[in-house]
Amino acid sequence: MILIVINILFGTVSIIIPICSLFKYAFFNNNKFIGLYNFKCYIMNEKLFQSIINSMYIAFMASIIGIIMAFIFVYGIKRTNIKFKRVFKFVHVVLLSIPTLIHSIGLICIFGKKGILNNLIFNSIEIYGKLGMIICDVLYVFPIIYSLIYVAFESCDSRLYEVADIMDTNEIRKFFTITLPNMKFSLINAFFSAFILVFTDFGAPKVIGAGYNVVSMDIYKQVIGQQNFSRGAVAGLILMVPSILFFIFEGLICNTDYKIDKSYVFKISDNKLRDLFFQVYNSIIVLLVLFEVGTIFFVSLVKSWPYNMQFTLEWYKIKSYGMGICEIYVNTIIVAFITAILGSILAFINAYLVERFDDFIIMRKILYYINKLHLAIPGLSLG
Repeated sequence: MILIVINILFGTVSIIIPICSLFKYAFFNNNKFIGLYNFKCYIMNEKLFQSIINSMYIAFMASIIGIIMAFIFVYGIKRTNIKFKRVFKFVHVVLLSIPTLIHSIGLICIFGKKGILNNLIFNSIEIYGKLGMIICDVLYVFPIIYSLIYVAFESCDSRLYEVADIMDTNEIRKFFTITLPNMKFSLINAFFSAFILVFTDFGAPKVIGAGYNVVSMDIYKQVIGQQNFSRGAVAGLILMVPSILFFIFEGLICNTDYKIDKSYVFKISDNKLRDLFFQVYNSIIVLLVLFEVGTIFFVSLVKSWPYNMQFTLEWYKIKSYGMGICEIYVNTIIVAFITAILGSILAFINAYLVERFDDFIIMRKILYYINKLHLAIPGLSLG
């Protein structure tokens, strides 16, 4: 009981109180309650309202494209006899470590006005704006979607496919009657997770957005640029809407327990044409990712891209706020490591308290919903 109370207090301090401060700025002015006035002003502002539409469009397109690409990629790994599967799996780890900020820089170096391919092949492609943002965000959510779909394929009961083979069911029917129904919750989860990540992303619109305004940029402009905390709070609350909807939707459709008593290895049938298609597709994805990462690395080793291509390590000696790049990198690793360790321990303790005890039902439910609330609060809103 003591541990449950401590974790409830921690969740209250770290999540609920900061969110209450957002409500204070959004619904109050000079300590006077003004209701929905700030929201009305936000929505009545044509540019600010358009940013909501833009955010939803970018998030929807990037999520759909990301799910389709990742699904085909994982299907090739789990359901075909293609070669170099370990290499394909490694790509998702590489993408997982690259934020949209870096993807944006890479795309500019490749497709920008002075980009490699734009000068050689695509003379008229316009990477700045929504096209560039969608590409960046697809690359950003690809590894997250990959992980969710990969686990879904792992948990599929292969005995259903064996029965389908006995009944002489064709591959297309097996896909629509066995594969997709077994993965629907994972696909829904992947879509909402990707949508929330893109909706709250700040890196791509900042670097490659080129005036294509989104809600996450509104927070930056209102709070940092104009010191307008009221409108910044409104934008922060708007960022929370998709997360809260997902939170409610997940609670409605994912309340059933799904357990697997035994893992059965899926037997992959021989099909050279199928294997050729997925071998080519997965190889193209890998080559594109490596090309982007390689371009970023190459650009970091020249004096002035693309004007002075002389080799230099000058950019690795850069200092920021009085610190060298090595010190900044070490600080980043330390913060990430501590966050991962403490976050994992805290999450494990909370999950254990909620799922492995029968007493204190009400307090366990409170702790459960506080933990679920973390999912509904984007980091940008919390900050």
